[in-house]
Amino acid sequence: MKKILITALSLVLSAQFGCIEKMALPNDINKAVDFTAGDTTYLAISPAWDASYGFVTPTELSIAQDGRIFIADSAGHSIVVLSRSGDAVSGFDSLKNLIAPDSSPIAPTDVDVDKKMNVFFTDGSNKVYRWNQLWNDFGIASFAESGTFTNSESGQSFSAVSGTDDWIDVINDEEWTPESFTWGTSKSLQDSLASYHIFYDGGDLNHAYRDNYPTGDKSTFVGLSTTRDESNYIYVMDKFNQRMVRIDFERTHLIKMATGDSVWVHRGVFGHTGIERGSGAGTIDEPTGIDVDSDGNIYFSQHGESFPIHKVRPVSANAWTVYPSVFQPGSNEIMDLWDTTLVINSVNVDTFLTRFNKPFDVAVDQSQNVFIANSGSGEVQVYSESGTFFLKAGVESITVDTAMWVYSGNDTTLVDTFYTKEIHGELISPKAITVDNSGMIYVCDPAQSSIFRYQLSNQLDEDLEPLD
Repeated sequence: MKKILITALSLVLSAQFGCIEKMALPNDINKAVDFTAGDTTYLAISPAWDASYGFVTPTELSIAQDGRIFIADSAGHSIVVLSRSGDAVSGFDSLKNLIAPDSSPIAPTDVDVDKKMNVFFTDGSNKVYRWNQLWNDFGIASFAESGTFTNSESGQSFSAVSGTDDWIDVINDEEWTPESFTWGTSKSLQDSLASYHIFYDGGDLNHAYRDNYPTGDKSTFVGLSTTRDESNYIYVMDKFNQRMVRIDFERTHLIKMATGDSVWVHRGVFGHTGIERGSGAGTIDEPTGIDVDSDGNIYFSQHGESFPIHKVRPVSANAWTVYPSVFQPGSNEIMDLWDTTLVINSVNVDTFLTRFNKPFDVAVDQSQNVFIANSGSGEVQVYSESGTFFLKAGVESITVDTAMWVYSGNDTTLVDTFYTKEIHGELISPKAITVDNSGMIYVCDPAQSSIFRYQLSNQLDEDLEPLD
């Protein structure tokens, strides 16, 4: 049977690259994992959210804690907000027709929402923008113009005016406790905070003393992820410098909403470079997407020569944070590589084959199951927490009864056999993926101006129908 499989696979690869000299196959690539009893297949849910929903090129999406879905539409220069049922949600018109401070249109490429209801998005530049839903829902009534603080060590009292260097220093120093504030109003400040604005600018010289990369100002952020807790930082993937950066929150203002609640406003400052360029487990090579699970583990996809999918865990080491790899080659199927020699244009080329073909994004659910937009193959792959293959979405599998010649030395035998053929369905080039608490998978396919949804057949809600 192994010779049969090798012959079948060789035919496919020979048509694409030429003659195959050696090929090591994985074991049981399609074996099922016990996600839940009775899991069968992923069904596409009707209707697909297409251009009639207002999309031009939906490139990324995120689900907020209130269940609303935020979609970055690059060519539409907008963040589109839908309910789980696909209905347009009011109150988000300010996220349409996005314009940068230099009056050029913003083409958002990634978006994510944290537990403070900060909507972060980037446009592939060295900037991250922020818009806060709560401040807009309830309104900003006033802000602290000045404050008096007491030092917990010396008992010294100190007063500072909002916006000054002294103010920034004292409100971000845990040794100083606020005692009282003077409140005022400033329409320009309140309007500026309520609208979308630059949260982090990699070209700002204020970051230079922290960022030891000489080309840090040339960063290009291709992926962005918030955390799933109250941590005051986000992660971005910097393609230009081939690294992952942690952006920390720094307090800038104290605002009072119309509800009477007081909330700190933050700006982003360079935290540290978490992961750098490399070819091994837990290193970066042409990054494309990123996600963070509820335990703080970080997952990212990339287009480099090896290991397209990674999982790392932040670990505090004295004053530093290190990011050792959780998934390891040889231990976790999701990182399988197969050493292969191809003959291309009469030249032997040593290379590696993987399970993936240009994955553009990765997402993780509450159980740390991993979902991958395997863009080059027009499919979604799903893995368990341990990185073991489970199922695919966006493809149908059929069993073909056929005959195949098996070669052994000078002998040949015609053998009846069965093999599984995958038929790719709705997806052309999925570029982004996320999953909600019910297990529903959402996939952006900008080539079709559409978002497709998939759910396991035994988990369908009564009001959901499979896509015809």
